[in-house]
Amino acid sequence: GHLATERPLKDMQFIKKTSSSTSIFRLMIKLAIALIIILGVVFLLNKIDFPAPIKEIEKTIPSGTIIMMPNGCYAEGGDVIVDNDFVLVGVSDNATFDAYKTARTNYRGMDYLADEFPAKEFKGFELFKDDRDPLKGSLHLDCAFQTVGGGALIAPHLFKNESDVQWLIERYGATNVYRCSPEEAYFLATNVFSFSPSDVVVSAKCEAMQEWLKNRGMNVHSVVYDEIVKMGGLLRCTTMPLKRL
Repeated sequence: GHLATERPLKDMQFIKKTSSSTSIFRLMIKLAIALIIILGVVFLLNKIDFPAPIKEIEKTIPSGTIIMMPNGCYAEGGDVIVDNDFVLVGVSDNATFDAYKTARTNYRGMDYLADEFPAKEFKGFELFKDDRDPLKGSLHLDCAFQTVGGGALIAPHLFKNESDVQWLIERYGATNVYRCSPEEAYFLATNVFSFSPSDVVVSAKCEAMQEWLKNRGMNVHSVVYDEIVKMGGLLRCTTMPLKRL
């Protein structure tokens, strides 16, 4: 009687283990198939030549006016702000550029642009960089500074050199400069979209700055952009003016 009851228990245990192994095996097959499908879709998307607006725009620009920066020269659009005859550039020295991913423009890049546009006067501004804490650093110059309506928006704490902040205040005039708090800079308050001398689109979150702009006679267009700021950019980062009014 003892042997008769022991054997079925062993059989049951064997069946249970076999069933579990089969389920794991099937799951592995499903995961492998899913991975193959995902990789196939990614490969296919990389091969498809989607019609991009930039390609249509490039067709209207003479090829001779499109410059290609040489190796070792780096400059990103967010670091370059054109203000009439001045070109203001957020720039990093070699040590900072090599140490931080958020350092996107180097002195060689700025010097190359200066050579390409000799009629413009270039000035570089070094910003604090931090790959982990956005409160302690700025990705681009337009995250710390922006010209608007003859004045400027500045986040002074993001500039390495106090002399650069003073230079900007003297250039635009103390009464024409809005100083962003660290909290406002965190929400990229300076990253506005100005499409005419008197019209500017700003984040709805920056209420104090909106009032300051309105008091200067600006037409302020407030938009909710809270989700976009989570990706590290705001209004200037997500627009590209083709022709200003």
